[in-house]
Amino acid sequence: MFHGWVGTDPRGRISVRELARRVGVSPATVTRVLHERSEVSEETRALVLEGVRTHGHPYGQGGHAGTPFVGIVIPDLQNPAFAAMAGAIEHQLSEHGISSLIGSFTLRGFDERQHIDVILRHGAHGLILVSGWHANLAVDHSPYARLYRQGIPMVFVSGLVEGLRVPSVGTNEELGTRLAVDHLVSLGHRRIGLANGALSYRPSVNRLKGFIEGLARNGLTIEPALQRSSPYTMDGARASAEKLLRAGATAIVCGSDVMAVGVAEAVRELGLRVPDDVSIVGYDDGALAAHANPPLTTLRQPIGRIADATAQAMDDLLTRRPLVRLHQRFDPTLVQRESTGPAPR
Repeated sequence: MFHGWVGTDPRGRISVRELARRVGVSPATVTRVLHERSEVSEETRALVLEGVRTHGHPYGQGGHAGTPFVGIVIPDLQNPAFAAMAGAIEHQLSEHGISSLIGSFTLRGFDERQHIDVILRHGAHGLILVSGWHANLAVDHSPYARLYRQGIPMVFVSGLVEGLRVPSVGTNEELGTRLAVDHLVSLGHRRIGLANGALSYRPSVNRLKGFIEGLARNGLTIEPALQRSSPYTMDGARASAEKLLRAGATAIVCGSDVMAVGVAEAVRELGLRVPDDVSIVGYDDGALAAHANPPLTTLRQPIGRIADATAQAMDDLLTRRPLVRLHQRFDPTLVQRESTGPAPR
């Protein structure tokens, strides 16, 4: 069973966070000094190095045996949003003196549970699980309960498991779709469709809830024909778009930027134009959004804040510090580009 560290590791070495507390600087500053980065003043550098001489080299730096490392398990890294999230979390962990190993699960490779098994066999001290089976309401969550009972520190990103006191970090998906509907209504759209992910996933359920709330508060009719669910893929979104367009949608809110690109392809295949005939709103604002054709209006996930909160929660678990909050959700913001425009007359 994992026992964790409280200030020092089992061999008595101090942690980055504990050294930072004793010296009176941030953990990130300790990391920068030990990595010999230039953006630290000479006075602060001398203070940290004196702390190292007094208290010893922290176990989270310098390649010492016992360096804490965690596994980050994430869906397909070919999705720019997941790649950006993994990179941001990895960077923030390093600021806490924690190294990481990333495992990406796909339909053709290892699944999430296999990655978890391999990562733990390699001695990982914790797990960060991003948009995995914990977000799926239709699957058996008992493996997470077993890991929790074994004392494995875990942080869920984009989803949670009811009944487990496992910290979770994510985006306010309901707010996102409400913002999208408000934006489209301001452009004169009245028949707004939703190309959502599968409703077995908690984020999809949240987006549907926000979409319906957005329609209701704008006085629009809620029509099941204007709500479609599919896998979070271009092909799934393309199929949903065809049905939504046949139902008369002049604007479509999508569950991701990848799905928005699929919707745009379906619009063009039907001889229509974006945004002249159909407006499209994505979700994520990864690298794909600004380079799509046309560039996507989308909901920007605050990836930096999510990654920072995720790394902080994992560091707190490893050092057995009290969690600031068990569940944290950050608000997305609407980024307007060229895929939305006035409703067609």
